[in-house]
Amino acid sequence: MHVANDRSFAGLLQDIVGSVREILRLEIRLARAELSESFSAIRRAAIASAIAALAFVVAFQLLVLSIVFALALVMPLWAAALVVAGALAICGGACVIAAYKRLGHVRAPSRTIHSVQENMSWPTT
Repeated sequence: MHVANDRSFAGLLQDIVGSVREILRLEIRLARAELSESFSAIRRAAIASAIAALAFVVAFQLLVLSIVFALALVMPLWAAALVVAGALAICGGACVIAAYKRLGHVRAPSRTIHSVQENMSWPTT
């Protein structure tokens, strides 16, 4: 009778493992289906975003050029370009410094790391 209980426990354990595998397989299949359905929408959004980004870059370049030309009315063209380039360099430098300071406050997700380490240390037998 002890052997029968061991066999049924082993069978139950096999059923559980099989069910978990089947659930994981079905979840992966569902994820693939959902990703493939939304891929075309994501692609269209990415293309539109790229076109918008390009348009904004060109618009910004034209704005900078018009500022240079406006300043060229009161100073030589080379000086106007130098003033605008200097102003942009100062603005860019300030943005880099601000970003560096903000990145200094970013911390690793310590609770998640601790939880994963704890889960990995559980015996797997």
